[in-house]
Amino acid sequence: MKSSNTIWNSLGTALFIVGFLIGVIFISLGLWSDLEGGAFWGTSEAAAFDSSIPMDARLKGLTCPVLITSQETATISTRVENRLDRPVKVMLQTDLSNPDPFIEAITDSQTIQLNPQEQRQFSWMASIQNLKFNRLILARTYLINEQLRIPARTSHCGILVVNHSWLNSQQIIVISISASLFGMILGMFLWQTGKRPLKDRTRRSAYTMLALAILTLAGILATLTGSWFMVIVFLLLILLLLLALLENTIMRLGSG
Repeated sequence: MKSSNTIWNSLGTALFIVGFLIGVIFISLGLWSDLEGGAFWGTSEAAAFDSSIPMDARLKGLTCPVLITSQETATISTRVENRLDRPVKVMLQTDLSNPDPFIEAITDSQTIQLNPQEQRQFSWMASIQNLKFNRLILARTYLINEQLRIPARTSHCGILVVNHSWLNSQQIIVISISASLFGMILGMFLWQTGKRPLKDRTRRSAYTMLALAILTLAGILATLTGSWFMVIVFLLLILLLLLALLENTIMRLGSG
């Protein structure tokens, strides 16, 4: 019986760790692509960027898929909004990464006029023609003050490119998330099966595993929605929980 419990414990622990690592890697890769996007400033006009310059229009973020395969094309989009009761005229410039070392970015620039209270969506296509560092597509968009010709508002994003020919990006995302959740849930179930009846110490461990699973799921959802501040928060909470778990394990071994 004891040998059977040990097998369930070991198998459950292994499954949980594998599922947890898949989730954390997925989150980390998404965060990495966005951080690289934040470091990408496109063409030389970005040196004049000044967020203190007033703008009549509002830039409502830049939306990218988390990842695409090398066979796919990504749609990058943003919304520009006029909240005023009069027409406004602004310049919208979007820079996409360019693998050519002598040309930093591929630029699309246009002057747009928005009616009072109008909101309009703009989109661009990106593919491996925009690949940077062999793994990423980076994008940044600017709202430019039409009179001063100075960028005053900006937003960015990054896309991870996976070299796959027989799976598309949606399938990769679904498989990754499913494997992560399945591994953690089944792992917790098998681990608790081998630990029954739960004592105070094992109950605390079970709560820790549940907390790690919840934080990992929350981090995955934040990654999919592009809420990068929350992604960082969830990763920090996961790290703190792991450090606390390590400390408790060391103290338990020391007291034993």
